[in-house]
Formats: sequence, structure tokens, C-alpha cells
Amino acid sequence: MKKLGFGCMRLPMIEKEVDIEQTCRMVDRFMEEGFNYFDTAHGYISKKNEPAVKACLTSRYPRESYILTNKLTSNYFKTKEEIKAAKAILKAAGHPVNEPTIISCPTCGRTKIDLIAIA
Repeated sequence: MKKLGFGCMRLPMIEKEVDIEQTCRMVDRFMEEGFNYFDTAHGYISKKNEPAVKACLTSRYPRESYILTNKLTSNYFKTKEEIKAAKAILKAAGHPVNEPTIISCPTCGRTKIDLIAIA
């Protein structure tokens, strides 16, 4: 397994929008070279990265061909309703909503929300 990830924190932009055409070319080249790990987070590029990931990766490549990670932090999710929005975020990125096998929530231990009940 090649150990290089494609970070989606900074993608090419045209003014204030992600340059989808250029990003797709970058994703294609990354995949062609045998890499398959993509990392995103809700706050990247003012929340514009997840639709770009959907347009350039998840809607164009078979699910089994890539690994996609997404980080949810307490900066964005402080209430039960906000945490439920995580499913919408995964959906926005084109990721199957019920698929996550690893969930990491660095601040969950400090919350008063029953995350197990929400899942």
C-alpha cells in the first residue's frame, strides 16, 4: 500500500469556488499513480471541499477503489442536532451514510451528548 494521502484542505480555486475541472485532473492523476487515500473535513474551504470530493472522486470512482476520511470536530458540532448533520455531510461528499468503520472524535469525551444513541 502506498502511503501518501490527498488532502482536500486546499484545492485549486477560481475566485471563491473550487476549480472542479482541475481538481478532477488532480484526483485522476493521484489514482493513476496508485494512491487511494483522501482526507477531508467539514470546515475545509468554507465547506466547499465535500461537494468537490463528490464531483471528482466519489461520483466517478468505484467505492472499493479509494479510502475517504472525514473529520468532525466540536468546533462544528456542539448539539445533538448538529451531530446528526454528520450524515448529511457524508452524503454531500458522496460517501455512503451507514458505511464508516472507524469514527474518531477527539473531543467526544468532553461532550455531554450520548453519541452512541445518535449513531
